Amino acid sequence: IRVFQTFDFRYVHACTRLSQPFSIDDIENRWALLTFEPEVSREARKRMHEVQFREVVHIQSRTAFSVKEEALLNSLQLGSLPSPTRQMMEDLL
Repeated sequence: IRVFQTFDFRYVHACTRLSQPFSIDDIENRWALLTFEPEVSREARKRMHEVQFREVVHIQSRTAFSVKEEALLNSLQLGSLPSPTRQMMEDLL
């Protein structure tokens, strides 16, 4: 998910705890396999569908925002608003 969000393998490498000490090249190679090798991609999708919903939510809650999302969030004046309106939320989306 972080690669999709940030498009930065170095950031993912620096900010993500992995099961093994992968190098940046390892991460890029694995990403290429997942993206361009049909059999590997199919198996990965199958396994992702098997992940429990709670785990998906947990992973998503720790996923970094993209640069664009960070800028958008930083531009909000959250402290000065009593609560966001529906229009504000639609504008954000």
